[in-house]
Amino acid sequence: MSEVVIYKKKYPQKTVDELLNAALSPVAAPKIIAATPISERRDKTELFIRTATDISARFELDLTVLYHDFCIEAVFSFDCAVNMRCLKPMFEFADDFSFFTDIYDRDITVSLQYYTHEVRTNGEITAP
Repeated sequence: MSEVVIYKKKYPQKTVDELLNAALSPVAAPKIIAATPISERRDKTELFIRTATDISARFELDLTVLYHDFCIEAVFSFDCAVNMRCLKPMFEFADDFSFFTDIYDRDITVSLQYYTHEVRTNGEITAP
């Protein structure tokens, strides 16, 4: 079977020094103007948590569920041998997600956030 590249774009990567300078430079934090609870989403919070715990138990994935001011976060950690299809129900819930490698003594960590509030930053809706 042959492979043909249809599209490829590489962006320049910053050096460690550039990343460190950016992290240490003062940045004005955005001001949250409003965080309004979304009643329909609060009602589904329990289902989000139950789905995460069921997937964790069924596929033996490490799981941490965190409550934040505006969202619930499910953090799954596992090694590369796991078929990520098992997380599909969580991605259907998630408003935001992040991937990390080599943290929590596992190859891959996936963080999925489910927002319970509408968040406005500087007047614009930023979540969900």
